[in-house]
Amino acid sequence: MVRKVLTKVRGLFGRGRTDVELDVEIRAHLDALAEDHRRRGLDAARARAAAHRDFGGVEKMKEEYRDQRGVPMLDALVRDIHYALRSFRKSPGFVCAVVLSLAAGIGVNAVVFTVFNAVLLTSLPVRDGQELAAISLQGTSNDVDPSAARFSYPTFDTLRRAVSPSRALAAVSRVARMYRRDEGHRELQLTRVQLVSGEFFPILGISAIRGRMLTTEDDLPGAARAVAVVSHGMWSNTLGRDPAIVGRTVVINGMALTVIGVAPPEFTGVWLEAPVDLWMPLALQHDVRYRQNYSASNADALKPWLPQDGIRWLNIVGRVRAADRAQATAALTAALHRLIADRGEHFGDPAQRARMLQQHVMLGPFAQGFSNLRASFASPLYVLLGMTSLILLVACANAANLLLARAAARRREIAVRLSLGAGRGRLIQQLVTESALLAICACACALLLARWLPGVLVRAALGSVSPFAVPVDGRVVLFGLGAALVTVVLAGLVPAFRSTRVGLDAALRSTSSRIAGAQPRLQRALVAAQVALSLVLVVGASLFVQTLRNYAIVDLGFSQDRVVSASLNPTAAGYPSARLNTLSHTLIDRLEAVPGVASASTAMCGLIDGCRSLSDIVIDGYRPALGESVQVQENRVSPAYFVTTGMRLVEGRTFDATDREGSPKVAIVNRTMARKYFPGRSPIGRRFGYGESTGGGGAREFEVVGVVEDARVNRIQQAPAPMAFYPMDQFAFVGAVDVRTSGDPRAVLADIRRTIAEAAPAVPISAIVVLADRVAGSLNQERLVASLTSIFGVLAALLAALGLFGVMSYAVTQRTAEFGVRMALGSPRTHVVASVLREAGVVVVAGLACGIPVVLVASQLLTAMLFGVAPTDPATLAAGVAVLFAIGLASAVVPAWWASRVDPIVALRYE
Repeated sequence: MVRKVLTKVRGLFGRGRTDVELDVEIRAHLDALAEDHRRRGLDAARARAAAHRDFGGVEKMKEEYRDQRGVPMLDALVRDIHYALRSFRKSPGFVCAVVLSLAAGIGVNAVVFTVFNAVLLTSLPVRDGQELAAISLQGTSNDVDPSAARFSYPTFDTLRRAVSPSRALAAVSRVARMYRRDEGHRELQLTRVQLVSGEFFPILGISAIRGRMLTTEDDLPGAARAVAVVSHGMWSNTLGRDPAIVGRTVVINGMALTVIGVAPPEFTGVWLEAPVDLWMPLALQHDVRYRQNYSASNADALKPWLPQDGIRWLNIVGRVRAADRAQATAALTAALHRLIADRGEHFGDPAQRARMLQQHVMLGPFAQGFSNLRASFASPLYVLLGMTSLILLVACANAANLLLARAAARRREIAVRLSLGAGRGRLIQQLVTESALLAICACACALLLARWLPGVLVRAALGSVSPFAVPVDGRVVLFGLGAALVTVVLAGLVPAFRSTRVGLDAALRSTSSRIAGAQPRLQRALVAAQVALSLVLVVGASLFVQTLRNYAIVDLGFSQDRVVSASLNPTAAGYPSARLNTLSHTLIDRLEAVPGVASASTAMCGLIDGCRSLSDIVIDGYRPALGESVQVQENRVSPAYFVTTGMRLVEGRTFDATDREGSPKVAIVNRTMARKYFPGRSPIGRRFGYGESTGGGGAREFEVVGVVEDARVNRIQQAPAPMAFYPMDQFAFVGAVDVRTSGDPRAVLADIRRTIAEAAPAVPISAIVVLADRVAGSLNQERLVASLTSIFGVLAALLAALGLFGVMSYAVTQRTAEFGVRMALGSPRTHVVASVLREAGVVVVAGLACGIPVVLVASQLLTAMLFGVAPTDPATLAAGVAVLFAIGLASAVVPAWWASRVDPIVALRYE
């Protein structure tokens, strides 16, 4: 018994009796039977024939033995693979065509899905991420205000005390770029820093690989420790993997911090697009001069932020079990309402407080962390993934056509095997195995593309080094294998079933591949489907290309020609706030003295540089609707700002030398603010401010002295919002320098950089660019989508053209005798060409007719991503139809020419 089991096990792994040994044994049996018949008087030939008759089918006997020797399916699979590889060696052109077609389809899907996975599916590497929640406020309309996710420190402290346990909530700032000075180096290095409360790392469940992480003892208000935790990337790439990193000193924005730990390599923070280099206690806000990403009301941003209710700058995250979320939400909402009732004077005007009392706390999912990029990338990624799915269908149809053509060439072989007793299911298994091998090879090529191309796409979209990893993880591999399985089902099963359904008599009598058989209707249907899907992709690409063109020519409201923009942060670099006014004048005077410079100005926020400041205001004579948030975007600019940037004054005056510190506060508003808050009247002379009322001439009131044309100052894609400009001399805060040149701005770029460095040697320049280049870079995402969809459209059209070319070539080959007879009977060659082109035209028109309704429906999904073009634009649809019709006919020209060159005598003699 044991011996039989061991024999069976050896058979599973190929160690049983080999096929050679089996042949020897069968031959011995046949020889013994033949010898027995010779003794009975038969000659050698008849004795051998009688022996085979008595023994039975040799191949059948071998199959039965193999079934007993090992696992039948596994053994059959191995033999099918060997057979497929041998057949592939005989037709390398066919293999390359199918693999490249499928690799294109699977590859584009794998590349886009890799980015999709990294942006939309990957979770934070933390403990029990599904228990994490992000705290925000939601009104009765269920519309979440983006600024409602920011809280002041007193509000955070109140909410933290309202939940149990008390350490279930943590607060974090946005990731800020600060300046680091290393020991022994004079140069300042930009470092991405995040301020976090002491509960942050314990709540996430992050442990240090060296030293320790921040705790609540490090983050006590008024007694914070000057300590920091560095990321693994900063420790490895910047600090040289110093084994004595714990206890080392780093200087951030002029403040010395002691490194107490190193974060694990997989954790780079909770903002997808902003990996962190260094974490420090929240209570160090004022010491490191963190002043960004905040909303203010009744507050002074130059004073410490921790005690001020009016400065909202923190995001709050917590760990709450699903069963406790309803209770936690109620407790947090009640605590917030009590805080507003007790300290109402710190929460803006009565209308603002009433609006806040109507809001309730919402616990949103936080397993994936924060991201502004995720929201902007989601729609393009869904669209690209949908388009790549269409590419996969086109590739599968192309591969199916190739497999059908190959099966037609093997028609006689399949018929012979069926006549010898091979089962149809067995042949289908073998053909599907061949398709699976081709799909696996294509999948391997696709995963190689997915290993390096997604990072290139992210860098192209963001215009910089990819800020986050785009790995090929298990989810991507499973997706690739799933796509390969889909290709096997779509491209392999139909040809396998189709090719094994043959008439044996006709197939065995056929001795030529040029006898006209059944017309390739299935192949034509597949090509028509390719044309329909290609039309969807071509029209979609055209819409995105027109969107990019429309963005490129849209009126920005400012002049980008001959303007250089530099980004500075003197406050973060330790520059005294009291000297910012002097710095502004010095920079302007020095820059305007540079040859080739026409004018210069300073501003708090540069154009299209991501800087944005919002404030809640009260407007004289304007009554907000219930629940309405009256907010205005702000900028502080020098008098020459509007001339330098090319913003057009439409009413009133610009700033001048009289608008200085101590003089009445003035403002210039844009046309959108004038229309929204001063409808039907001139805003000149009207007032608004930050207090609970206006009209009393308070220190925080502003008189409107001018109106400028709207400008897309934040993003080209974002329509102008209500905006107010204040004089730099009254509110000095230098963050950007704009310079208008009289000639090519690139010719004086170096002189501008040198002049700024000489005028403010202690202030590093974080960026200095030609404004036109910055504007062009802001369209990177649209440019990438337009480029990718154009590539997809071209690829689909090419695959459809190749499919039609293959089908028509096969049809011409099958009809060689027919064409020979027709031309022998006097038919002109032009009639033959017209006949082939007519058939191709019918296929293309059928595909286009099916594709047009699909385009009209699918294009509606793109409405939110289009600009200046309708999703059902007739001209775009007509152009797509014309292009594909022309490509389809062009792909049939060569087969038609082949058909017309058939020699009737040679064709008929061959048959």
